[in-house]
Amino acid sequence: MLLILRGVSNSFKSSFSKRFPHQQIVSLDELRIKMLDDVGCMDYADEISSVFNAILNSRLRLKADTVIDNTNLSLPLIDKLVDKAINSNNEFLILSFKREIGECIAGNRLRSLEDSKHFVPSDVIMRQFDSYQKHTPQIREKYSDSFYEFNVSNDDIDEIYKKYLKIRKEL
Repeated sequence: MLLILRGVSNSFKSSFSKRFPHQQIVSLDELRIKMLDDVGCMDYADEISSVFNAILNSRLRLKADTVIDNTNLSLPLIDKLVDKAINSNNEFLILSFKREIGECIAGNRLRSLEDSKHFVPSDVIMRQFDSYQKHTPQIREKYSDSFYEFNVSNDDIDEIYKKYLKIRKEL
């Protein structure tokens, strides 16, 4: 199963992904930290993307449950991930984490005080939010049988995880 998490920075995707074993999570942010010591560094994007794809392709080939913890905002990016799942005979789900832009920016400021490696500039979050708003209706329509959107607040990640388990059980 390929589980694709999408949402702007600080929409609790990573908090949700922590419910899964570490080895199942594939995250561009974590790869940037491991390779460049900086989640916000966009240098060496080709190298990071190559490592990301190598890990993802291997996990899909092995039919290993995999959680993609990235912003994954655009329809073309979702299409690429879904194609990889389908071409490797893996099921997929798209979980979309919707959170108000002001909450994302405020949460990001707080997070930066605890962990400066995960800071994302506010203008980047605003662009992510615009992309999220633009692409969500298209993704919802195209992948209606596999798309689930959750309105996120600070205290409902456990509830979202319970809903995910119920969805997974019904597959």
